[in-house]
Amino acid sequence: MNRISLLDIQLRHDSSTSLPQLCEKQALLLERLRIENRFSMWQPVPIPTTIFGGVRPPRLRHLFLRFCRLPWDSSLFHNLQTLVLEQNLESLDPVQLLDLLRATARSLEILTLSEGLPTRWPASVTEGTVALPLLRELRLLGSNVDACTSLLRSVACRLSFLSIRAGVTESDFAAFFDTSAHRLRGSIDTLKIDGNYVENVQLEGYVTTAGVRHSVFNIIIVQAGNGYHQMPPSESVVAGLNRLPVSEARMLYLAGGHHVLEDQVVSSLYANLSKLRILDAAYVLPGDNFMKAFGGPVLLPIPFPYLERIQVPQESLPHAQAVADARKSAGVPIILEARDPRAAPPNNLQDYIACLTCFQRDLGWSD
Repeated sequence: MNRISLLDIQLRHDSSTSLPQLCEKQALLLERLRIENRFSMWQPVPIPTTIFGGVRPPRLRHLFLRFCRLPWDSSLFHNLQTLVLEQNLESLDPVQLLDLLRATARSLEILTLSEGLPTRWPASVTEGTVALPLLRELRLLGSNVDACTSLLRSVACRLSFLSIRAGVTESDFAAFFDTSAHRLRGSIDTLKIDGNYVENVQLEGYVTTAGVRHSVFNIIIVQAGNGYHQMPPSESVVAGLNRLPVSEARMLYLAGGHHVLEDQVVSSLYANLSKLRILDAAYVLPGDNFMKAFGGPVLLPIPFPYLERIQVPQESLPHAQAVADARKSAGVPIILEARDPRAAPPNNLQDYIACLTCFQRDLGWSD
């Protein structure tokens, strides 16, 4: 055990009693620890306090726990760079969670909390209760919008990446997106809006540095589910557009869904994306607001003053005269072309639903 730097324990049956035997000795060189309960998410495996002889591995910096129960005041939570907790925390006292974060506040760089956050936040938890000066990546997956807002408010940080997958409750979308925007450290140059998934809406923003595209935020709002409220998806899209740092976006990728192009969403796009140059519409319905400027005898001006290019599926291209008239009406030489059918969004929603992928990347178990 003294020579091990990475330890991956996968429990495929109720073998928690074997943990003390597996890890009864000290692990002086251990840097990465992963304990994964593979047999039941409803029966968290208790991790004994005697693990590693009751002595915290002094070099431990990366901890992944999946459906395992470790005392919240355990020293294993101290001085971490990466912490991934995949378990339901809804019944946890928020103060305990914040105390846990405070114990590793000076070193924590990557934090993932999946499968539920505490839902009852006391008034004593105020803005910026816990300072996380080094935190650069935060993922809150499988909770609800209001719980995410409460957690975001309680931590002071400047993130280079924020990923949230949250359900709609009696949600204050303005507060949720305001708080999310205030925790991000920069703006974006590419925006993706995806409404292809029946009950979900995705807003994802990217920035390009040295020719490489990096995700800045990936926010998925789940519109239906156990305990979630039914709400028009367009409301969350509009709230996000009005508050997230999208004003510098030069490219807009529309992945689809009829609610993506409802009138209030289009109006918000016009108001917030004044520097847009490329519109890539991968999914176009007949009569969509963006395309009707090219399809009828009366052609409206294009509201984006710097728009240079519109890319649509081949079957949505209008006839040549409509294109020429639209260019003349807009007053700028807009290029309308068929998009490559093989082109895809910068990232796919399913990549984020498969949370384990990003967890493995965080902890170094996959490339």
